[in-house]
Amino acid sequence: MIGKEEARQLLIDGLNSSSADETEILLIRGRDGLSRFADSQIHQSTVRQDDALQVRAVIGKKIGIASTNQVSELIATVRKACQAAKLASEKADFVSLPKEGALDAGLAHYKERTAEFGPGERAAYIAELIKQAKDYKVAGMFETSAAAMAIANTHGVFSFQKQTEADLNAIFSSNDNEASYVFSVSDNVDEINASDLGVQAYEMAELCKNPTTLEPGSYTVILKPQAVAEMLGLLALAGFGALSYQENRSFMNANIGKVIAAKGITLSDDASSQNSLGWLFDYEGVKRQKVDLIKDGMAKDVVYDSFTANRSVHENTGHALPASSTYGPLPLNLVLEPGTATLEELISSTERGLLINRFHYTNLENPVETIFTGMTRVGTILIENGKTTKPVANMRFTQSILKALLEVEALTQQRTLAQSLLGYMYVPSLKINNFTFSS
Repeated sequence: MIGKEEARQLLIDGLNSSSADETEILLIRGRDGLSRFADSQIHQSTVRQDDALQVRAVIGKKIGIASTNQVSELIATVRKACQAAKLASEKADFVSLPKEGALDAGLAHYKERTAEFGPGERAAYIAELIKQAKDYKVAGMFETSAAAMAIANTHGVFSFQKQTEADLNAIFSSNDNEASYVFSVSDNVDEINASDLGVQAYEMAELCKNPTTLEPGSYTVILKPQAVAEMLGLLALAGFGALSYQENRSFMNANIGKVIAAKGITLSDDASSQNSLGWLFDYEGVKRQKVDLIKDGMAKDVVYDSFTANRSVHENTGHALPASSTYGPLPLNLVLEPGTATLEELISSTERGLLINRFHYTNLENPVETIFTGMTRVGTILIENGKTTKPVANMRFTQSILKALLEVEALTQQRTLAQSLLGYMYVPSLKINNFTFSS
């Protein structure tokens, strides 16, 4: 793992070799250990260490980008980026690379035990999980990783951070049919309890035997955190970035300052939250600011990088993606504020509805109207008279996300870190009325 001063000197050497007016160098060095298992046996265990190096060179308003995974090719990559800039068309709205916002995040989200966790230790965790499966077959993966990111530019910005991540997920199946799904993610591998995950998966699998089929229509639903994260990730992609807002293709264009969700919905992007995961600065080296996207149901703001901030004369909120991305800035650390209920209270207050564990095959049909479609997957349970009664076969839905957020009746106090399309988010379970299933 590269240290801060070694990374600083490396990037300074690269910057000094550049002939461009402005230059930015991004380095990510990571080590990833992965154990995959199927049919209740580990069948693959790998360790991979790699570098990702990207150079952005600016000549006037012309921008060139070059990348490599070989640090020894840094100077050559800088030259390629400069040559690409000379051949590029001018980007009329470009003003400058960032001049402030640098952050030394040090060991934020870094745990030494997670960084050193080996294949034998992962195997022991997997064995504990499989022990709970009894007659079910278990498949999944357990990944532990450590990475360092350093960014420097010719305006003196230098940001550095090390982080770790542990991610265990598993599917229990019977007769080749999925019966349950569980997951746990943390920067601290000691916070993952494989035995407890196995118990949860077994109980869900037992509950989901012999699913019944329901007619299409509108149902009250209780979305557990993984389903909430999948839905909100699509919402973020649909319009919480400044580029889509500036290009008038965001649902936020007509809604900032207006009520777009139930009063209990407060959604922010907050990399500094102790319950979040990821980098505390963006891919330009600028500190990520907390941004309120929805506050008490009202649309508040979108996130910016240096280009979109200069374009709108707005504060740079530190949400740039790598320079090679065409998406513009996006929120990668969503946090949804909790309610006061328990999951049991959400269920007991529901006369008839569905408890939904997760979605899959989700897609945006209309980003401006926030209409998404997809299917439920493993762990959908019918609720009748305040009690879970029987499992339900997978159903397809077509639903406006904003209309769903307006129909939120209650949120749980307990929240979970769950994976979404745009990284991890910290979210509660939601009770939503009038959620539309098309088949």
